[in-house]
Amino acid sequence: MLCAGCGRGGGVVIGSGVILVTGGSGFLGQALVRRLVAMGRGVRVLDLAPSAVASAHVEWVAADICDAH
Repeated sequence: MLCAGCGRGGGVVIGSGVILVTGGSGFLGQALVRRLVAMGRGVRVLDLAPSAVASAHVEWVAADICDAH
């Protein structure tokens, strides 16, 4: 399990499922995706631009989070 913020007085425990990163093609999103992949996590990136992070652990979905469809 990943505990974001553990050791700093709080945090969120993330289970063992695939993690969705919206905006994963942006500067911060790419850094987050790389970190999660390095930790062995499965990642699904939701963004209009293709992700620059190539890995068997990353699934890229071409979509806009504001799109209701």
